[in-house]
Amino acid sequence: MLRREKKDVSQVGSSKHDSVVWIRLSSVQRALYEAFLKTAEVATALQTDSKSNPLVLLTSLSQICVHPWLNLTEGGFREAMNKPHSVPCEGLGTISSSSKIGVTMALLQQALKDDRKTLVFSRSKRLLHMVAYLLDEASISFCRFDGDLSATDRHQAVTTFNDSPSVKVCLLTTQVGGVGLTFTSASCVILMDPSWNPSADSQAIDRVHRIGQTRDVQVFRLISTGTVEEKVYRNQIFKLMAARQIAGEDGSHLFRYFTKLQLRSMFEVGDLEDSETARQLEELHPDRVTDTVRAYTSSIPQVAAVSDNGCVLTERITGGEEMEEYSQPFSEKRSRTTSVSPGRPPRFGKILRAWMTCGKC
Repeated sequence: MLRREKKDVSQVGSSKHDSVVWIRLSSVQRALYEAFLKTAEVATALQTDSKSNPLVLLTSLSQICVHPWLNLTEGGFREAMNKPHSVPCEGLGTISSSSKIGVTMALLQQALKDDRKTLVFSRSKRLLHMVAYLLDEASISFCRFDGDLSATDRHQAVTTFNDSPSVKVCLLTTQVGGVGLTFTSASCVILMDPSWNPSADSQAIDRVHRIGQTRDVQVFRLISTGTVEEKVYRNQIFKLMAARQIAGEDGSHLFRYFTKLQLRSMFEVGDLEDSETARQLEELHPDRVTDTVRAYTSSIPQVAAVSDNGCVLTERITGGEEMEEYSQPFSEKRSRTTSVSPGRPPRFGKILRAWMTCGKC
């Protein structure tokens, strides 16, 4: 079998600066996140003999990290968007009660100052609806690309974005906009939420960093500190490490990152103020964040830290015994597990009724 890698065939002449922006949860998100972890459903999922599907609960935790409104019912969300700056339910905040919304808008404003077009990816169409509303408020021209568009409209959206100098932002779902498209007129990518499959995020970035790109590309991966998102990111690194080993690459330096995460640990609350992963990456790859990236993020209050994702699994790590905790052999970390489908996440229903009364949820 013949295997060709991107590095063997790529003729991309531009550079790519791939950064992880570590974000603190808003006070609304934090209260909701911590309350969710105290529910009976989570306690049941943590039991060793439980037959419940923990990935369903993890999906809801991920949604809290993105925006509290993602767990509203369809009717509740439509009503909330009619008055987005009002609180639809006690404890759920307004459209601006998401740190990711604030950071995304700040990054977009900085990209506009640098005359960059930007692709904004999310797995949630609801989140893109909210970003679209705020872009309209800010009089920023944009286009949309998601599964609701017909084939003709999709082609028109790509053409409009690439050819129109006034359209500066394109909002895309990761599932639909991450493959088979070329957006070389853009030079900035914002990934608002991490995918469980790291290749999905890589494919999204490659819509911009590909043949025909003439500018350096800025990539911002937004990750909430101390939450399930941080653990998803660490799991992405583990999956990439495993894939490289299977592909036959030299893996002698790959074990110095993170051990395989146990499913139950995903429900543990980490440091919600400063990212443990960011600290570890800074120790392994110090001073890799560029001045341009720091200029983009230094004035954003929700940002806890910034890491260079581009050096992960690409630079050989040198170090002594202080790195031994990350160097366990892959064979020792391998375990037999049963594949579990995420299923449909609960729209909070009885889970939130344990701590909040809301007729619209």
